[in-house]
This record gives sequence, C-alpha cells and structure tokens, in this order.
Amino acid sequence: MPVCFGGFFAAKAANLRAGRAVYTKMVKALERGDNTLEGHFAERSHAAILLPAIPHHMVKTIQERAVGHWSCEDNIGYCGALQD
Repeated sequence: MPVCFGGFFAAKAANLRAGRAVYTKMVKALERGDNTLEGHFAERSHAAILLPAIPHHMVKTIQERAVGHWSCEDNIGYCGALQD
C-alpha cells in the first residue's frame, strides 16, 4: 500500500477530481480542531485517495493471502494481516 511521507506527493489531475467527494468530507471532519486523531489519519490517507482503484484480480489475491481478514468498521474495507 503506497503511503505519503514528509507531506510530499504527486497525483494526476483526474485522480484529484475523482477524490473530490472524499476531500470534501475529510475537510468537514478536520474542521473540529488542530492535532486531532482524524488529522493524523488524513495525513496518511493521501496515497490511497489519490491512486486509482486496485484491480479486482489484485484484490482477490490480497484477500486469498490474508490471515483472518474481516470487514472493517462501517464496511470501509478489510482489516487483517497478510502472509508470505
């Protein structure tokens, strides 16, 4: 999973436009204050938001290699660990 270190990242304009709805919701959640837990998660989410979706065949491979995966809270993805 790609991540953003040091606050620097690059993205295609199309991916920025595609993530607009997510950013709108994120800004609203971050307005409640500085140095919030949401802010720390938001800093680490840029790569996932700005990259294109993972192809279905890759998702299937990841799920097959997962150890004890389950649906995360609010069905926003999967939680668990991967095996070699």
